[in-house]
Amino acid sequence: MAFWKRQKGLNTKVEKPAGSWALIVQVVPGDGGPSRSLQIAATEAKPSNPKFPGSRYVVEGCEIYAIPLSALREPVDPKSPSADVPAKLKAGDRLQVTVNNEAADKEQLTLNVGVIAQPVLPPPAATYGLATLQRVDAAVGTTLFATAPLPQAIEYPDLLSDLVAGHVRRRGMFLWPFAGNGPAGADSGHAFGFLVKVDRTGGGQLPSAKADFEKSES
Repeated sequence: MAFWKRQKGLNTKVEKPAGSWALIVQVVPGDGGPSRSLQIAATEAKPSNPKFPGSRYVVEGCEIYAIPLSALREPVDPKSPSADVPAKLKAGDRLQVTVNNEAADKEQLTLNVGVIAQPVLPPPAATYGLATLQRVDAAVGTTLFATAPLPQAIEYPDLLSDLVAGHVRRRGMFLWPFAGNGPAGADSGHAFGFLVKVDRTGGGQLPSAKADFEKSES
């Protein structure tokens, strides 16, 4: 998430909002009941302020912030201040993230995020296989194979600019560890593998010659 200031008009640039901004995280139960404030693990909170209840964290405009669900904690119980209780979230709850300028009460932004049971990330509609040269290039084998795999990591090339534009680009990183087989996997200068891809329409990419195989980077 990020927040910024921008004047109305075409091709106007984003600016860093003035003031002292703080972030508050609350959870609104899906089955009803009052909202409650949450804390962020391993993050120093600002001193308590009766005007702004809940744990508050310093944030600045034009900066990117990520809050993993695993980092959210229930408020500290005075009876057991050393207890570390993960946030009790369930599908149907809503997280309410609010940033406000403590120098101006009317300057406040709120983001509501729904909590779901499974991540909404459509897998690629394709089958992938890593074809590797074996037996001193006399044969080709399938070292790895996966159908519609999900990426192990997701990168954002320019997240702040994309948020401003209203369209976020993502780049999936598929990290598939495996042991090399023979000289092709051990020699960085030797032709090694080719990534075979076949989509649901039957189209794809296949190696047509040994020159198509890439060298190992390890």
